[in-house]
Amino acid sequence: MNLFSNPALYIYLVALNVPARDIIVVTYEKDLARANKVKDYMVKKHFIPESLIKVKWRAKPCQQIKNAIYQVCLKEKGGFSFPIIKQKILVNSFSVFKQLPQEKIKEKKGRERPL
Repeated sequence: MNLFSNPALYIYLVALNVPARDIIVVTYEKDLARANKVKDYMVKKHFIPESLIKVKWRAKPCQQIKNAIYQVCLKEKGGFSFPIIKQKILVNSFSVFKQLPQEKIKEKKGRERPL
């Protein structure tokens, strides 16, 4: 069966590759280096894929981004806040990241990875 012979299947497969929303957004007003440190921390310590995290400059960094699932706002004087945390979506969709450190430990000990 040719992929292009079924237009519905083709549209569905193409739609899978189009991101519908920002997942994790780190917003800042003045300190790009600090925003990148936050992103690096999430990637290295929490094993969140870098492709899920966006760093964005905003004149008002703590203003909510409606299509984001999780937003970290870096304030000018060193503080931070979380204008958006859609906890139910995070727990249901991204609970796999909690399991990654255990899998890495098992791999180092030479055990098989669970399926």
